[in-house]
Amino acid sequence: MLWAWSLTQTSIANSAIIHSLTPIFTALWGWLFLRRQIDRKFILGMAIAVGGTLVIGFDDLSHSQSGFQGDLAALLSASLLGGYPLIIEQLKTRISSNEIIKGCSIVGMLVALPVVLLNSEQLFPHTVQGWFAVISLAVICQIIGLGLEAISLKRFSAEFISTCHLVTPILGSIAAWVIFEEVLTADNWIGFTCVLIGIYVTLQSHSAVKPQDTINSLPLD
Repeated sequence: MLWAWSLTQTSIANSAIIHSLTPIFTALWGWLFLRRQIDRKFILGMAIAVGGTLVIGFDDLSHSQSGFQGDLAALLSASLLGGYPLIIEQLKTRISSNEIIKGCSIVGMLVALPVVLLNSEQLFPHTVQGWFAVISLAVICQIIGLGLEAISLKRFSAEFISTCHLVTPILGSIAAWVIFEEVLTADNWIGFTCVLIGIYVTLQSHSAVKPQDTINSLPLD
């Protein structure tokens, strides 16, 4: 909700750039609350990947109008998103991925419903396109997306999964290039390369993949 609200208070570019800091928050919360350590190679890879997202959004950022409230909301959203994979990772030691998805859906509904009702917003879509969008969000983003993330946390660390989320602007830019024929600049391609290199470097570190005995001890999905 904070992410969506931030888009109404600041530019999309600002919000996207701020959300690229999410892996840093994941590493920070893991260190503060779980006493987790990540090696230098992982830090280097994460820095390269985050830097790549900054390069991707630099052109848009230079032409954007900033709103302090929106930027603050985006920063808070990024910090909370940084904690999400850590929470899911801890839940994975006790329950299966299916139970996690169900729980996230129920909690999300209970939190979002009062906000919608208090703001007197439309509760259900009135058009076929609206229903299609809602169903797509539920199936693709909630069930498939979060399900795959929960499953991947069995093998990979929360910090690595959070860093992998930085491919989102790459996929979005390529989709815009293919569907809407938007022009990709040299900065975009440099940023794409940096993100992919950064993720590859993090994957080579000991902080990315969990030990086999840890994987074997987790509940079956």
